[in-house]
Order: sequence, then C-alpha cells, then structure tokens
Amino acid sequence: YHTVQVQVKEKDKYQREIAYVNAKGADISAFMLQYGYAWHYGCFDSSGFYKQLELYAKDNRLGLWATNTHMPHWIWRHNNKK
Repeated sequence: YHTVQVQVKEKDKYQREIAYVNAKGADISAFMLQYGYAWHYGCFDSSGFYKQLELYAKDNRLGLWATNTHMPHWIWRHNNKK
C-alpha cells in the first residue's frame, strides 16, 4: 500500500472536490490519462497538460482508447436520463 497526498483545487457545482492526487511524488491523474485509464474533463484544466496526455493515449490506442466502443460517461448519462 502507498500513502497518497490529496490537494483539493476547487469544488464543482455538485460540491464534489476537484483535487490533485500524488503517490510517491507521481501525479496519479497524469498516469491514468497517459495510459488511457481516465477521461480528460477540460473544465478543470486550463493548462492543456492533461489534454496532451490523453491525446498520447488516444494516438497510441491505450486503455479505453484501444477500441472504438468507448463513450464518455457524461454522454452516456445524457443519453440515458430516466
């Protein structure tokens, strides 16, 4: 097990915490995006750094980008409102 450090950046409109998460000095969000384990949600990243990591995963067909069947969760929720 590893200890993680969480630095809350802000809260979204639903009061969920938007945070930086690090373990052993490594940026967990960057790792997840670079290897296709997460979606980039641009509302909270104006630097473009995380977007570039997602593009790397897309270009190399890593993780969720390995197939053409992926759908962002926000689109799925919009299409499946009850």
